[in-house]
Amino acid sequence: MKEILAFDYGQSIVGMIDLRTDAYIRYKPPSMIDGAKRILDCEGIVISFNGTLYDLPKLAELVGVADSDNPPLRGEHVDMQIEASRDRWPPDPGTKPILGNRLWDTYRHYFGESRPDPPDCLNDDYERDNWYDCYMTAALYRKIVSGR
Repeated sequence: MKEILAFDYGQSIVGMIDLRTDAYIRYKPPSMIDGAKRILDCEGIVISFNGTLYDLPKLAELVGVADSDNPPLRGEHVDMQIEASRDRWPPDPGTKPILGNRLWDTYRHYFGESRPDPPDCLNDDYERDNWYDCYMTAALYRKIVSGR
């Protein structure tokens, strides 16, 4: 079975949630490059929020890809900022779609104000913030895309 990974790139962390197991995996220096390779080499589905413009180019840059604006993905990429915008504001024929809100605003639109508690094993606020970004991205994917 191919992986389905919701991921987020941060200045000093690459985090992901495996949607098959709900396990959170984090790669911090010096292993961030391993996390970047795992995303880029995933033959399944990788899911981000604004990954098209930010996360994927940063991962490609991290592994030394010369053209980081066109990262070499082995699998499929789903950008939840694009998918949620398309879901909330379907474009009229011949028009450009609206590029929606921030991740927290988008998550709150679909799920309300509360967020679940992060796992107790996370050591610091930075890791917890990364987990939240991965979690919210995964939840949006399950709500909007996987139900289609």
